[in-house]
Amino acid sequence: MTSSPDGNEAARVSDRATAFAYRGEVTVTIRRLVSGEEGVAEAYLVTVPERTLFLRSNLARAGFAGDGRPFSGVYAGAFDDNDDGALAGLVAHFWNDNIVVAPGPHAEALALHAVALTGRRVGGILGPHAEVTRVRAALGLEATAARFVSKEILYALALEQLVVPLPLSNGDVIARAPSDDEMAALLERVDAAGAPWAGPRALRGRRITATCTRSRRPQRHPLHRRKERRRAALVRRHRVPAHR
Repeated sequence: MTSSPDGNEAARVSDRATAFAYRGEVTVTIRRLVSGEEGVAEAYLVTVPERTLFLRSNLARAGFAGDGRPFSGVYAGAFDDNDDGALAGLVAHFWNDNIVVAPGPHAEALALHAVALTGRRVGGILGPHAEVTRVRAALGLEATAARFVSKEILYALALEQLVVPLPLSNGDVIARAPSDDEMAALLERVDAAGAPWAGPRALRGRRITATCTRSRRPQRHPLHRRKERRRAALVRRHRVPAHR
C-alpha cells in the first residue's frame, strides 16, 4: 500500500504489520496499536471525548484484540516523531467492517493502513464529517453509492455545567429503573400521551432505562389534548375506530 495523505511523500508498506513514516509539516510514524497500549490510546481519545465515544467504548470492551469478535477491531495510530512519539491520531477498522475515525490531520493515512492490516472491505465510515469526507476520498469510495449518508449535529455538555431539573433536586420526582411488573402500565401511559415517536408496539420488548414517580398527576401537553379532541370529532363524524 502506498499512502500519500495531503500530497506528502510516503513510504511503501511492504509488510502489513510494518510501521511507516511520511513527511509533511511533521514526521509521523503510523503503525498498529498492540496490547498494552490501551492507556496510550485512551489518554489521546479522552482529549476529545464527545467525538470519540464509539472508539472509547469499543476499546474498553475488546481492547486491541482484532480477532473478529463483536466490538473488536484493528487500530492504527499516528505517532508524532517531533513530539517524543506522542499519539497524534487514531483510526480503527472494526469487526463489522466499519471504519471509525478520530479527529486529526492524519486520518487518511491511518485509514489506508488500517484497511491494509485487516485486508477486509469497508462497510462504513464514521467520525467527524471533515475526516470522514477525506477518508472516503483516500479510499477511493467517493463515487461508490452509500446506503446512508448523514451529517449529524453534535451536542456536548460538560458534566460540571449540567443543571439538575428542580423537580428532581427537590424530591418531587424520583428517577429510577422500572420493575418488570411496572412495564405494562408504563407502556400504556406512553401510548396514552400520544407521543408520535413511541407507543406500546414500538417499545414492546425493549428495556426502558428510567421512569418517573410523581406526587401528583402530571398535566398533559396542550398539543396532546388538541389531538384527542380531533380524534373524538372524527369518531363522532365518521364512526372510525377509536383506537390509536
